[in-house]
Amino acid sequence: MRKRRTAIQRATGNTDLDITLQGILDDVEDGLLVIDSEYQVKLANSAVRDRYQKEAKSPIGRLCYEVFHDRDRPCGAPLWDCPLRKVLESGSMTTVIHPVHILGADTYLKVTMYPLRDSYGNTKAVIEMRRDVTAERELESQLHWCLESKACWKKWLGR
Repeated sequence: MRKRRTAIQRATGNTDLDITLQGILDDVEDGLLVIDSEYQVKLANSAVRDRYQKEAKSPIGRLCYEVFHDRDRPCGAPLWDCPLRKVLESGSMTTVIHPVHILGADTYLKVTMYPLRDSYGNTKAVIEMRRDVTAERELESQLHWCLESKACWKKWLGR
């Protein structure tokens, strides 16, 4: 029986590649997912599944605000406005940095959303990339302190 070729094999013309879209996504270090206009997670890579899968319950098919924020409705003020709504309404990508308090530590999560359009150009879902930027935020804070601190300047100037 002949094995069916994947879309990637058809596109590259290389039948030796045994690559799937899910395989590619799972090799991405950052969290990557697709969320539809009804807040439902449609696809998630292994970085997201490993972090947010509770017991045997996958984040796929669940509502994003339940999975990622343990809420019973979409995110809104006073926490933050949902970037999904912004992308769906504007059709443009957006980036937000969310402070997250996990196990007594403050971390920062950079969330970037890109619109996914149907054949008519209407935004129907988003691709979301999630990255922990805590180290970068801490470095920015230290640099800001150093730029405004006389003690830091003296240390750098050797005085």
